[in-house]
Amino acid sequence: MARPLLAEARRGEILDAAFVVFAEHGYHALSSRDLAKELGATTGVLYHWFDSKEALFEAMLEIGEHTSELQSRQY
Repeated sequence: MARPLLAEARRGEILDAAFVVFAEHGYHALSSRDLAKELGATTGVLYHWFDSKEALFEAMLEIGEHTSELQSRQY
């Protein structure tokens, strides 16, 4: 049972790190290979979790939208 939690945590770590990398370099300036290198991962790891760079970016945005919704509900 702990294994799925570790896997989901790894996915979250990738998303958190990707946010920083995209902010520093911009979406269009990065290839999937460049992104993986900046994250200290391989492209295989990225494609394990996300179908494409676009899918990773969209997942990152969805988390941001969800977080914003939760924060607005608290006020």
